Amino acid sequence: MAKKGQEREEAVTELRELAGGGERVTLVGFHDGKVECEYSIPNGNVRESISFPKCADKPGDDFADAFEALTDHALSIIGLNDTPSWEETARVTKLHISYDPKSGRRGYVLTMYQPLEHGGVVLNTPVRQERLEPTEIGAGFASDELRNTASTVCAEALAYVRGQREQGELFKRAG
Repeated sequence: MAKKGQEREEAVTELRELAGGGERVTLVGFHDGKVECEYSIPNGNVRESISFPKCADKPGDDFADAFEALTDHALSIIGLNDTPSWEETARVTKLHISYDPKSGRRGYVLTMYQPLEHGGVVLNTPVRQERLEPTEIGAGFASDELRNTASTVCAEALAYVRGQREQGELFKRAG
């Protein structure tokens, strides 16, 4: 188990290093047991967008746990973190990430679904910008916890796209 945790930490570190010019995750979705991911990679002077369609293969527990943790962040951002009915039933379904081309600063928007008696409501949080300096504080900035959770979700999503699923490694060579 310790090895798996170390591999995840290395994946998160790798993702942060790549954000300046490598893979950039722009959307991760997880709803009704299906995972979707959109990301871009450098291709010469442009970025090539890649969409991974919704897939029902079960993700690993680390992915599900990190994605679940986004709900607390979303409820806090929109001021409903002390509303029991929302805490029990609302769920984040998508994490959207934007990148400032000059600074590399990431912006996060969380899409949330709250079921109602006859349908449901979909809410997007206001964008929360990644802090680049410790002195950057205020409502417009993401907490360190949100940044770390989003980084974990992105690393887990890329691992999922590469074949790491709950049932095992899909593209691992025998031997």
